[in-house]
Amino acid sequence: MALVSCSECGSQVSDKAHACPKCGAPVSLSVPEHNLKAFRPSLLGTDPGRALLWGVVGLVTCGLGWLVLIPWWVELLTTRLVVSNKRVTLTRGVFTKRTSEVMLAHIRNVTVRQRPSQQMFSAGDVGISSSGQSDVELMVRGLQDPYGLKRLIDAHRDMG
Repeated sequence: MALVSCSECGSQVSDKAHACPKCGAPVSLSVPEHNLKAFRPSLLGTDPGRALLWGVVGLVTCGLGWLVLIPWWVELLTTRLVVSNKRVTLTRGVFTKRTSEVMLAHIRNVTVRQRPSQQMFSAGDVGISSSGQSDVELMVRGLQDPYGLKRLIDAHRDMG
């Protein structure tokens, strides 16, 4: 709990109070939103085994491996997860942008899954569930330092 000054009478008021006990003025804490960290999937953090295998097989047989590797690479470049002090925003897409966001205060669960190949590269898949959905709402595969992302969200979601 922190003390803030009342905008009307100047007395010290708890930041958890809805109104000043002295004059009754509403206590407003307008904390500006700022980004804490942005995350992007890693080429080696996703499932490189399957994509690289098909890419190499395609390259060796007839040069069609690029048809597998290029879309995968474009998806990695156009996926971005941003954690601010108020929300988590996932943006995907090149021509058609899809954006989903969950307010930090509404996050119910953060799951991390690491396959053995991801553990070697300190990467993993992160799923975020909110109180408004029954299933995982935001899912990003192949993020570097997935437990760091979870710690960042856990540290700020009670303040959001």
